[in-house]
Amino acid sequence: MRASAAASNAAIAKEVAQKRAHIADGKRESQDFVRRIQEELADAKQELKSLTAGTKAKVSSKVAKTKAAHDSLSLLQKLKEARDAGLLTQEEFEQKRTKLVADL
Repeated sequence: MRASAAASNAAIAKEVAQKRAHIADGKRESQDFVRRIQEELADAKQELKSLTAGTKAKVSSKVAKTKAAHDSLSLLQKLKEARDAGLLTQEEFEQKRTKLVADL
């Protein structure tokens, strides 16, 4: 009877040890999976950040160019009005107009 109880206890202990090892393996696999997901998420966040920064820079650049073009057109209109009013000669107007157009 004692031998059979000892054998039964040994079998149960072996089974428990196997289950604990299986659980530990699962835990390690889960931790590795979570680590990989976190790394991918960090990479995705960084990529999003760089794309967003690039888009903002493009939009800012376009806005600045549009504003500069609008300001230049406004200044060109004022130069024309000054020429028409006799405040600028045709030669002065052409010099300033050429410079404005070149800056665009």
